[in-house]
Amino acid sequence: MLVALSGTAIGFALSGRLVLTRHTVHVTALLTYPVYVLGGMIFPLSALPAPLTWLSRLVSLYWAARFLTPAAQGSVPPLTPLLCLAALTVLYYLAGHLLFSRVVHRARVK
Repeated sequence: MLVALSGTAIGFALSGRLVLTRHTVHVTALLTYPVYVLGGMIFPLSALPAPLTWLSRLVSLYWAARFLTPAAQGSVPPLTPLLCLAALTVLYYLAGHLLFSRVVHRARVK
């Protein structure tokens, strides 16, 4: 459930910016692919350069994989990835709220 909420939250954060562009489809593709790469969904994170592996910790898919992989293997998953996933989800929602507040303010002024 938290993984789905986190995906929604990152979409909410990205969509706050996409409201202002005319090329939403292209920008969405441009922003979505790095999330999948940094989350380790396209290929293993060990194949990424070192600076990008650090950046992957800002993507909720990274923490979801760190939590769900041990659970799928039958062992008890650590709590730290779940807490990081929850924290990032809250940050994504706050960023989305901030961006949409700016968009609404901008629309009201113009």
